[in-house]
Amino acid sequence: MALIKCPECGKEISDKSEICVHCGCPIKNTMEEVKENDSKIEETEFFTICNKCGNINFTNKTRIENTAKSQGYPTCMMCGGKITILAGKNQWMKKSKQDREDIVQEEIQRVKKGSDYDIEKANGWGKGNGLRPDLDVQGYCPKCASNYPKSKALKEGRTTCEFCGTEIEYSDMLVSDFGELWEKEKKKLGIVIPLNGEPIERLIIKTFLLDNDKFNEVLFNKKWHPEQYKSQSQPVEKNVPKCPTCGSPDIKKISGLSKAGSVALWGLFSRKVHKQWHCDNCGSEW
Repeated sequence: MALIKCPECGKEISDKSEICVHCGCPIKNTMEEVKENDSKIEETEFFTICNKCGNINFTNKTRIENTAKSQGYPTCMMCGGKITILAGKNQWMKKSKQDREDIVQEEIQRVKKGSDYDIEKANGWGKGNGLRPDLDVQGYCPKCASNYPKSKALKEGRTTCEFCGTEIEYSDMLVSDFGELWEKEKKKLGIVIPLNGEPIERLIIKTFLLDNDKFNEVLFNKKWHPEQYKSQSQPVEKNVPKCPTCGSPDIKKISGLSKAGSVALWGLFSRKVHKQWHCDNCGSEW
């Protein structure tokens, strides 16, 4: 026999009890609900909603089993309140978007009307909006492959790429599933902690943009390897002759006519006979 906590009064009771000896809460039904959901679906994660804070999330099977044994009910990872299992993750994602939306909206209303609902807890995380993981899909810039999970983009109020200004696109892949791909990629590449986001964005190219005509490899490389384009972006200074006296480029060649006139006036002692340039800024000649 093991001791569990009553979901109603929190006092310890036997896991064999059908009702709580302290408050009369039906314990047997709670345990059977968990077992029924568990046996019906071969899943490792379940889509759940918390009856206390409204947190809508995927909860792994191990947590559900362990907290059901220790607390008498599966608990929310955010506040410890009792969660309701809506469906296994795979089963949930097979439903149409409209069906998922209808179920979620119905559950939100049920939770808000329930006696366990704590509005302060509900507003205490995610700024009260509780982004649902079934809607948190992988986003990216189609031109430079910048990484934009929907949760990040919504949090920042972003609709376009911060690097190149292109409108962000979203895939049908959940961020959690993309994260699993990334973990496999890290093992393959032998990366423990990436120095920057480039490997993640290379995975985005490989996963979503391989055949996308919008992808621009030059833009991608300019983001991650700007040093390659430094000489191209800076204007090359032309080799303009300057005055050796004042450094001004405001110079001009002394014409043959000017030299002839000077010789006619000053003879062989003319200053311009052996000079090539005249500076209009300081008057020097050389």
